[in-house]
Amino acid sequence: MKKNFRLLRFVIIYSAIIFNVNSSSAQIIRLSTGFDNYIGSVATVPAGWHISWNSTSSPSYYITAGNYGAAIPSYKFGITQDTIFSPHFLSGDTLKFWCKGQGTFSVQNVLSIYISEDSLSWNQIQNLDSLPVTATTFSFPLPCSAHYLMFVYFQVSGSLAFDDVKVTMTDYFPVAFISTWINLACAGDSICFGDLSTIAGCDSIVSRIWDFGDSTATDSSQNPCHVFPFPGNYNVRLYVTASNGNADSTMLQVTIFPLPVAQFIYNNVSGTLVDLTDMSTIYSDSIVSWYWSFGDSTFSIQHNPSHFYPSVGMYFTCLTVTSGSGCMNTFCDSLNVVGVGIDEYDLASDISVSPNPAINQLAVSSKQLAVTQIDIHDILGQRIFSQQPAASSQRQVVLDISHLNSGIYFLKLKAGKHLLSRKFIIQK
Repeated sequence: MKKNFRLLRFVIIYSAIIFNVNSSSAQIIRLSTGFDNYIGSVATVPAGWHISWNSTSSPSYYITAGNYGAAIPSYKFGITQDTIFSPHFLSGDTLKFWCKGQGTFSVQNVLSIYISEDSLSWNQIQNLDSLPVTATTFSFPLPCSAHYLMFVYFQVSGSLAFDDVKVTMTDYFPVAFISTWINLACAGDSICFGDLSTIAGCDSIVSRIWDFGDSTATDSSQNPCHVFPFPGNYNVRLYVTASNGNADSTMLQVTIFPLPVAQFIYNNVSGTLVDLTDMSTIYSDSIVSWYWSFGDSTFSIQHNPSHFYPSVGMYFTCLTVTSGSGCMNTFCDSLNVVGVGIDEYDLASDISVSPNPAINQLAVSSKQLAVTQIDIHDILGQRIFSQQPAASSQRQVVLDISHLNSGIYFLKLKAGKHLLSRKFIIQK
């Protein structure tokens, strides 16, 4: 039986080459309204806004030409606890608004500004108790959690004109960045990449496209894993887009080293002495180390070792080779140590095993010798079945293998002092 195994070690790489990294001081308007269409009725309040006061004895707006409003009309805070409640807006970093007091102004008048994330819980961010009597534009920072605004006027004397409310956001660009865990960067390894892209302000990364540079399909996952089956240099590119529409990209070069092909042959030269010869190969690299596991709890790091096995029998022997780039591969074979020179009896021609492939039954037939012990081993060398046939059936044994799954197995037979190993397949 021959089988190749992959051995992986883990190395971390954390790198990126960044392109098109930009940020701008230009402002994106997230919320904007003047009260130029407001004439004191709910129907003319700007869409989505709520105003608590709608006086019938005195107009709740200023329409006189002059200094009342950044645009005419403007809203008039005319009684105490007048309230203006904004519609929902995307996060912003700056609040601006225009206001002006009318006539002599009491220092006890207060304009309070509140923010809310859900319009249910409110936090005060400003409490203006020195209100202007000349037209003034105020500007305050906003946290990213602010999605609603509320303005409440507490009056002692004098009204307040209010207009031109804006919430703005700095037009930031995202910064694309790649991180990666690499399983030694050998052909066939799974390499996982991580998107660590960032953007300042309150925007976020909303989409990403990975191009692995090997003509395979792109990937939109945040942290994809990808297998490069062939050695070479690959330019892995990440393209990200932010919620404000701005985009950036980055590239990380990944080097994939060739994987060695492990292989060996053996020769039972005399008795239980076996010569093992490395036949491993690798493309555009070299093999620098060898590790043999002989299947009898002994090991060797020689290139082409000779090994005395403790007795005749079947031994699951493995060779692990390592390339100069650190890539590893393993090949295993079942060695049938027959004791050459000790007994020349041709057991293979005396005993037959059929059918092969088998389904539910396996027949073992012997022409001359009585089969006294039958063992079945799986592909890893583990014994999974054992039987000692009765004396009456030692030359014709039928094994029930219906409980075994499809796969490759090894049959180990003992007939007198002779041992025989046969590979067979179960195919259901």
